Amino acid sequence: MHCMIYCLADSIDLVALKAMKGINFEKPLAKDVVYYHDQYDAFIFNNGTMVIWNSEKEQAEQLINRLSASYLNPFQQSVDDTLTYYIDPHQEATITPSDKNNNDVLILNTDEAVLKLSFSYGLSRSIKLKALEQRVETIIEKYAPLANLIYRKGKINMSRKGVLKIIGELMIAKSDINLVNNFSYLPAFFWRNPLYEKQFILLEKYMDIEVRADALNSRLNTLNEVFALLNSYLEYKRSHFLEVAITIFVGIEVIFSFLNLHF
Repeated sequence: MHCMIYCLADSIDLVALKAMKGINFEKPLAKDVVYYHDQYDAFIFNNGTMVIWNSEKEQAEQLINRLSASYLNPFQQSVDDTLTYYIDPHQEATITPSDKNNNDVLILNTDEAVLKLSFSYGLSRSIKLKALEQRVETIIEKYAPLANLIYRKGKINMSRKGVLKIIGELMIAKSDINLVNNFSYLPAFFWRNPLYEKQFILLEKYMDIEVRADALNSRLNTLNEVFALLNSYLEYKRSHFLEVAITIFVGIEVIFSFLNLHF
């Protein structure tokens, strides 16, 4: 059986989602997720992700398209991943790497929705982080050549406004990593269901969530420092220009005053 994970948008409006006509959702299991059950189980998270268990790809795509009106800032192309799982009541719920392919393998000891949700939280966080990793990679590819240009020529043909826009873009990316999507907190669901917390922690460690988030912050910090220094340089250059201009105007005023005094 397959578990498909998608990051579809910046966020999903769960209130608008539950108000959709013709779709019956199951009893809420947590405030930040909506549970849909048909021939498969689907967990829709407010962070713009969806985790679908035991579904055919066509069924998953139909559900994704059906719920698209609730997506806020939807992506032009979704970020997705797939892993294999099976149910064995004689084993403890865990995740292992597969020797036959690149897919990870989840082992569940029961088919209950709460257990799937506990794993889904970790899978949701991992795919969201993957989407942010791709976004940061795009930002770095876009602006790293400018940093190299500063190194080679000692200057850059860019206004202070342009530099501030870049710094603003980097700040938004950092905000999405650390504020909008806080990868270090424990979801409230596990406060009320502590018995399932170990599955979430297991998956977080296996997916290197904390390490990946720290790496993203480190890369953004380095790029931000470069453009913060450039901004300081442009600000100093502007201040120096103003000082020179003021000095020239004062000198002209002194000259006119001297001429008026003697003629």
